[in-house]
Amino acid sequence: MQNIIHFMNQAKVIYDKENIDRILEYMLICTFAKRQENPNYINCIEKINRAKMRLKRNCNFDMTLDTMLLEMWECIQKGI
Repeated sequence: MQNIIHFMNQAKVIYDKENIDRILEYMLICTFAKRQENPNYINCIEKINRAKMRLKRNCNFDMTLDTMLLEMWECIQKGI
């Protein structure tokens, strides 16, 4: 549980509505680069793309990002 709390606190920078498109694109680039280290990052690319699609459909901003972050954490930590 401590890891999840730390992860969410570190992720606060992405909650910037004005720059979210740039932030998510940067996250895609970083995640793609990290796939060499850990193949579980490939699944994170799908999570980021899904969040981008939800935001374009006017889904709840905070909830979409929360869900994306938790799903990414699960992918990396648990290999889902």
